[in-house]
Amino acid sequence: ERARGPVGPTETFVRLAADSPFLVDELARNPGLFDEVIDLLLTGEKITIERVTERIAATPGPPEKALAAVRRSSLLLVGIRDLGERANVANVLEELTALAEAILRALAAKWGQASFWVLGLGKPGGREIGYGSDLDVVSAYEGGESEAPQRAAQAVLRKSREAGLYE
Repeated sequence: ERARGPVGPTETFVRLAADSPFLVDELARNPGLFDEVIDLLLTGEKITIERVTERIAATPGPPEKALAAVRRSSLLLVGIRDLGERANVANVLEELTALAEAILRALAAKWGQASFWVLGLGKPGGREIGYGSDLDVVSAYEGGESEAPQRAAQAVLRKSREAGLYE
């Protein structure tokens, strides 16, 4: 029987390979993620809205590529801590929710408009986003009847899908 408590890096990566084809595929498609995630693990990086926002801003390239890169590394970071028993369920859900919220904020800031809000329903609203969760959201805006807010909401959703962020 395995002892309780955090497991070492070798066992964590063995578990990763055995328990999460999704995360292994991410590593295989993006080998540079390994070094980035190890650095984040060593520094004790936590996924918060503020920290994800900073990482998105610091990532070079087009905004949608920066969003996708930060999402990939963040998912891998949370997954490794989860599989390595370095995070409990509440921590995992909170971090995955913070990641989704930061990404939605970035999408809305870039492709939304003034007086435009994205409201989370279901799992996003309950701060219970899991690894495979979709985002049930409603957009709201202030102002009269106009097609601009509708176009902004459609642009946010389109950019999210195009970048492979969330459905």
